[in-house]
Parts: sequence; C-alpha cells; structure tokens
Amino acid sequence: MNKLVSILATAGILTLLSMHGYAQQDEQSDDGNLSNQEVTVVTTYTPVINDAFRIESLPKIVDTFFVEPNFKYDIFSKMQPTLLHPTPLQAAKLQGEPKDHLDNGYAKLAVGSKLNLNAELYYMNTRNSSTNWGVVGKHQSAQGKINISDEITYPDGHLFDGRVFAGYDVSNIGAFVKKMYSHTTLNADINFGSSQHFFYGYTPTNLTINPLLFPNDRDDFIDGNHRQRYSVLSVNTAAKSRFPQINKINYQVGLSYDLWFDANQNLEHTIDFTADLHRKIKKELVGLSTEFILIPAQYLDPSLMYLALSPYLKHNSDNFKLKLGLKTKMQFLQDSSDFHFYPDVHIEHNIADVILPYASFTGNLQENTMLELTRLNPYINDTMAVSPANIKQNICVGIKGRISDAVQFNINGQYHKVDNQHFFVTDYSSILQNRFGVVYSDLELFKAYAELNFEFGEKLKLRFHGLYNYYTWLKDIDEAWQAPVFQSGLYAEYQVLPQLNVHAQAFVDGKRIAGINLPGDTQWNSVEMKPIIDVNLGADYQISNQLSAFLSLNNLADLINLADQNYEIWHQYPVYGFHFLGGIKYGF
Repeated sequence: MNKLVSILATAGILTLLSMHGYAQQDEQSDDGNLSNQEVTVVTTYTPVINDAFRIESLPKIVDTFFVEPNFKYDIFSKMQPTLLHPTPLQAAKLQGEPKDHLDNGYAKLAVGSKLNLNAELYYMNTRNSSTNWGVVGKHQSAQGKINISDEITYPDGHLFDGRVFAGYDVSNIGAFVKKMYSHTTLNADINFGSSQHFFYGYTPTNLTINPLLFPNDRDDFIDGNHRQRYSVLSVNTAAKSRFPQINKINYQVGLSYDLWFDANQNLEHTIDFTADLHRKIKKELVGLSTEFILIPAQYLDPSLMYLALSPYLKHNSDNFKLKLGLKTKMQFLQDSSDFHFYPDVHIEHNIADVILPYASFTGNLQENTMLELTRLNPYINDTMAVSPANIKQNICVGIKGRISDAVQFNINGQYHKVDNQHFFVTDYSSILQNRFGVVYSDLELFKAYAELNFEFGEKLKLRFHGLYNYYTWLKDIDEAWQAPVFQSGLYAEYQVLPQLNVHAQAFVDGKRIAGINLPGDTQWNSVEMKPIIDVNLGADYQISNQLSAFLSLNNLADLINLADQNYEIWHQYPVYGFHFLGGIKYGF
C-alpha cells in the first residue's frame, strides 16, 4: 500500500513540473521548436484585506442584587453672638396733601373806550361731596359811535357827519344746582338773558327820506323805533344714572324750556324732551335715544312738532371705537307729516397713542327758531317764519394725533348735502333799508379743516385753525350770501414773568358776497364785502393770589391801517375800530 502511495506521489510531482516548464517556455524557435529561453512575468502587487466581522451589540451586566442607600444625618445649629443692635423703626404717619384753597366768588370789572363796560360775578359753594350750586351774572355794553359814511351836505344845508350811535348791551343772570346720589345725578338751572341792539347800519345815499330823519344819537334810534331787544328765559333739568353693573339699564333724561320774546311782543316757546336708555352687554353698549320738540310760536299756526328715535350700538376698546345707529326724525305740522331717516355712524382707531384716524356719516332734520337766528344775526326782521334744514348727508373723514408731547394736530375733510339751508340777505322794506331777511336753497358743500396746537410747558402756547368752504352747487341762489370762503385764527400766549402773561389773537375771514335786492329789481345783485382782519393783544398781571389786573387792545388792524376801514360783520354794519379795555379780577 505504502509503495503504491509513493508511486502516485512521484507521478504527480513530475506532472506538475512538466506543466510549469511549458507555461514558462512557450516561445518557439524560428524552426517551430521551443528554444531554451527564460521568460519573467512582472505585474503590480495589490494587497487585499478581507472585511472584518465585529460584534455590534454591547455587553450588558445584569445585577440581580440592588442595595438601596439609607442613611441619617443631623445638623446641630448654634446661634453665634453678634454685636449689632439695630434701632427700632418708628411708625410712619400718613398724611394727605393739603387741598388748594378755593374761593367762593369771582368778580371782574372792566371799562374802556367807546364807553365800554364789562362786568361778571360768580358765586358758588366750595367742595361738597353731594351738592354743587352757584349763581352767575354778566353784563357787557358799549355806547360809542361808528363812522358809516363820509360827510354829506344836502341841498337844504343839512350836514351829516357820517357818524352814528352804534351801542349795544347784553346781560344775563342765572343759577344752577347739581345733586349727586349713589347712582343718580340731578341737574337744574335757570337763566334769563336780555340783549338790545340798534339798527345803525344804513347807507345815507340810498335813502329817500328826509335827512333830518336820519337817526344819529341814541335817542334818535329809540324815538324812531330803530332798535330791538330780545329776551330769553331758559329752564333746564336733567337726571343721569351711573350703574356700574353689566346688564343694568342706565338712563339719561332731560327737559328744557325756552321762552323767547322781543320788544314787539313776538313770542316763541321751545319745549325739548330728551331720553336715552342704554345697557352694556359684555363689551357692547346697546341703546335707544329719543327726542320730542314742540315749538308753539306767534308766527306759526299751528305749532311745529318733531319726534326722533335713534337706536344705536357702541363698541369701545382701548384702540377702537365704533357707533352704528339709525336716526328717524318726524316732523308734524297741522295735518301733514314728514319722515326722514339718517345714518349715525362714527369710527375711531387709535394707532400707538400717536395717530387717531376717524370718520363719521350722519344726518339730521335741524329745526330753526327765532331764538337761534337772533343769536346769530340780531339785525333780522321780526315778522318772518323760519323753516327747518334737512341735512341729508354729513360725511367727515379726518385724522388727529400728536407729533410730539408738545405738538398736536387735527385735519379733516367734510361733505354736506343740505336741503333748505338759510342765508341772510338785506331786506329793503324797512325805513332805513338795513334789516335782514332769510332765503333758502339746497346746496352741496365741501369743507377742509386744519388745527395745530403747540404747548411748550407753561411758557408758550400756540393754536392755529383754518376752515375752507367750497360750495359746489346752489339751487336757488347765485352765491352763498355773506358766508366766508375761508376762516382762520391764531392764538398765542407767553409767560413773560411768573406774574405776567401776554396773549394775542388774530382772525381772518375771507371774501364774502352780500345779496342785494332793491325795490323794483327782478334779480339779486352781488356786493363784495371786505375781508375781516381782527388783531387783538392783551396782558394779565397777577398782583396777589386773589387780585389781578388785565388790559386788552382790540382791532389793532385798524390802528396800523391793515384795512382801509372797519370791516363789516354784516352788510352795512361795520364794527368798532381800535378800542381798549382794562380792568381787574378778584377772587373772594
């Protein structure tokens, strides 16, 4: 067996050697036989490392025996001796600031050129937690003359110097009381006022009467009945609740009565009752306002009556205010009645306490009374009837805010659409041809308003305002009679010394057109009136805590000749030129 294995092993070795020799010596000689040549094969060595296989899981030690630590320790505190002995604090005594002294009364008395007299008196109670009452009295008058024309010499030799008496007097006396309860406040006041005006504004060259009948002195106006006195008695009462609870109905009611009468025994009564009920539901306020107006007057037969109902919804937050309402107003005259509906929308938005844009869209049936017309123009006829104005649309869009702590502004634009708006025109039916009547017209009007306020501490204060009126459409008249195109004003106050303040005022009204309709004319004639330029300067000096003195210089534009003559407040009615007023104020 072993011999057979040895033979096979020898044969295998020989076979391998013969194959190796053939592989290394494969080159043949030229004659086709293998030659004895040596061939060496050279190649790049590339080592190869096989991937390693590793165990990716970490070994875990599971300890079946757990020892919970359990130990106890004690702290032995010991107070250390100290040498500090603080002084005990005494209890502080809280004491309120002393209240400022309040005077019960205030009096003002001043006299000046043109025999001007100005007096005021106030007396009221001092601090009271539940009641406030007082009385007040005022008087203002002047007895000067005004130049209405140049000197005129008539054929009969009569000389008219062009100066006439232009006095007036206005007086008022009243009393008021206010009573405050836990949830209600009651108010009441009564006032009586009287004003006398002389119809001095006439043009002598237009009159056809005897020049000897021209009124010149005060007695001439009284004897010729060229004056008028208006008197008003007013009584007002009101009650207002203030319940702080949500879902509690609050109310505010008021009743006022005005009795107007003149020297010719014309009478007008105005009774006005208002009521407002509102309730807060969560953050919203829901309410209803109502108003009842009754106007019995001698020139009205029968009486006028108005009734208004206005439901609304209000939302007030820190940065946003909104009111949504609808106003319904009804007018009743004899058997006829008119119903009018107007929006009542107001929006305000506060942006970072710096800028506040706002907008409103409202309307109203505005009742006109002789009381209101005579306050506006005291030289009107006393035998005319008045009509209400229908303000169909009153749209206002504006923005107000502050540029800095010292500068505030307010700018807005307005659009008005009104039916039956009244305008004053000269009525030539009177002897002196110097009374005013009223004409009515529908109109559309744009307004632009701007206001700037500057307050630099207590030293300097400035205020400027300007209003521009542009009538885009007038239905029944050619011009907006005697309405100014623009109005502007400037007020300045400066503290020269702690006891001395000076202040100045300037007013400018632009072009105005007066409507003239002479007897026999078939159409209105236009007369352009001079602009109003009024500059006033004043000073106040504090003599003591209770006594001060003041001086005012009025209509300085006339003194420095900014205008050719005194401006007219109404057509043919010039105002006083330069005049002064000085007096004292005393608190007691």
